[in-house]
Amino acid sequence: MPLLLAFLALLLPQAPKTRETTIHGLVIPIPADWKRNDDQGVAYLIPPQNPSPLNYLLAVFPSNKLQGAGHWTAHKEMAKALLQQAQWKGEPVLVHKVEGPGFFIKTEAAGNDAAGQRKTFTLFTALHDGTMEAVLGVNQIDRNVVDPVLAATRFKDPPKSEARPKIVEAYRRTDQKITVIPAGGTLMYERLWLREDGVADFSSFYFEGYAASPLVLKVDSTLMNGDYGSWKADGNKIQITRSAGAAPVVYERDNGGLRGDGKTWDAMPRVDGLKLSGRYAVDSDWIEFTPEGKFKTEGVLKSVATGDVNPTRPPARASGTYEMRDWTMFFKFDDGTAWSTDFSTVGRDQTPDSSILFRTSVYPKAK
Repeated sequence: MPLLLAFLALLLPQAPKTRETTIHGLVIPIPADWKRNDDQGVAYLIPPQNPSPLNYLLAVFPSNKLQGAGHWTAHKEMAKALLQQAQWKGEPVLVHKVEGPGFFIKTEAAGNDAAGQRKTFTLFTALHDGTMEAVLGVNQIDRNVVDPVLAATRFKDPPKSEARPKIVEAYRRTDQKITVIPAGGTLMYERLWLREDGVADFSSFYFEGYAASPLVLKVDSTLMNGDYGSWKADGNKIQITRSAGAAPVVYERDNGGLRGDGKTWDAMPRVDGLKLSGRYAVDSDWIEFTPEGKFKTEGVLKSVATGDVNPTRPPARASGTYEMRDWTMFFKFDDGTAWSTDFSTVGRDQTPDSSILFRTSVYPKAK
């Protein structure tokens, strides 16, 4: 039987071996079947493909030392320069995303060339110690091929550790378009977090929680994509700009909350060091906490993690210890593995009977 299994394993498609190759400030695990050409300081990486005028490649550019500009500012300027070189007709479509593979952010661009043919590129950049590394995907890249390579890419020189920006003010309001089920279900808050680095964070939640998510370090106040904008205080008022080219909206502090843009926002209760006691449940799924920092669960964490792209997922039944900071609950399971997720309590005030919220899933306190 072992010989048969080994033979069958040989018949399965095998991932090509990789070789770690230093290109400028990056160490890239290049698959052995990729080709490489170099020209004027740019390394061109070509994955195997059937011959076509629309074959894609990756161009790895020399490192660029930024002169005081933020990462997103420099990233957008590079995307603009690439568009000028491409000389596409009309107005191209640009989509800026923090959710690039590994430590990269990305911009996806699409438009028509002078002949009217559809063209695309994807710009990936990563920042370390004031230096930007850039990789350009020319034509429509195969993300199933490219993303794993870039996700495993690392910096040639280990960067200095970067402190996670503190959230200096936190507000939220219930999205009235979402149906809330009192016995448990889904609750979507509109959140507004003001970070010490000038970022106005309107994101709904972080899968790993703010204190653990890699996306937090990919954002700066110049992203301006609606979910992430900028803010500045002016006495009792706050000016917030959410999108590039949009006029700032003035919010006014009011009894611990905010008023602005026709909406009222409540202060969001902090959870740092919070200890829970008792059982929280929906149907047959439950999780139980002790004030000493221990927990037991059946079904809850597995349900919360449904759809996660992270290969590390919690089991259906587990026990261990927990702690909280920055609206993040950290779980350490008895087998030594760990997992974290976005966490908050429901309601304006934090009480022993408050329901709890993992991302957008509500779990009421059991009676």
